[in-house]
Amino acid sequence: DRFALFSDDQINLNTNNDVYEVDENRDSTMDYSFGKPDFSYVQFRSNLVLRWEYIPGSELYFVWSQGVTGSANPTDDLFRSLDDQIFGQKKENIFLIKATYRFML
Repeated sequence: DRFALFSDDQINLNTNNDVYEVDENRDSTMDYSFGKPDFSYVQFRSNLVLRWEYIPGSELYFVWSQGVTGSANPTDDLFRSLDDQIFGQKKENIFLIKATYRFML
């Protein structure tokens, strides 16, 4: 099998240190342990595109793209995690200008 499901007597969460303890062979001895794999990850991306057709068939584009990524404590409430993960992070701003011109042949 590709994976095995553990029963309640094989895996236990130690709430003192947030560690899962596993008794894989059911001999009442902990075989291994691992940390609680909870995480909180937030990503926000936005784009603003302005297009100006200065003569028929010829256009000028102005693009602003902003992004921010953050990770924090998964036990925080919504407002605290947004403050830490979005508003408290450095934003990445990208500005682009594109011009097209239609040649009359």
